[in-house]
Amino acid sequence: MKATEDIEVLQPSLTKFQAFSWKVNAPQKICHLIWQLISGQIAVTRNLVPWELSSTPTSTQIFPVPSIYANMDYLFWRKNRIMEPEDDRDPYPWIIQYIWKARNDKLFRGIDRDPLELVRYAESECQAWYNVRETIPVP
Repeated sequence: MKATEDIEVLQPSLTKFQAFSWKVNAPQKICHLIWQLISGQIAVTRNLVPWELSSTPTSTQIFPVPSIYANMDYLFWRKNRIMEPEDDRDPYPWIIQYIWKARNDKLFRGIDRDPLELVRYAESECQAWYNVRETIPVP
């Protein structure tokens, strides 16, 4: 290779993840939560420790940072090989939202939620949302 040739170096990018989070077939508030998760904007222990806002020590070996990207890659593109996001009726966006809400209830109110009930409720909310969208056309 010649020394004068320009070498293109590609950096890991979250742009595709962030863009696709807005294409998820779910309410905008859930899309926004997913975008925040991908962008690292959620106030979780890992994000609070550098500013010493959390007293809970964390280890990247327990939950490696890239794991959220592998999980979202699977949910966005690899599960069922869904080509069009509009055809996806999977309740995972609602499950993510209700897990986040249950986490906040546990931390701030001391309320424990039954995981199975949480998933069932998320699935019923998802189904209700799709039912409403079928009866009321979206402009």
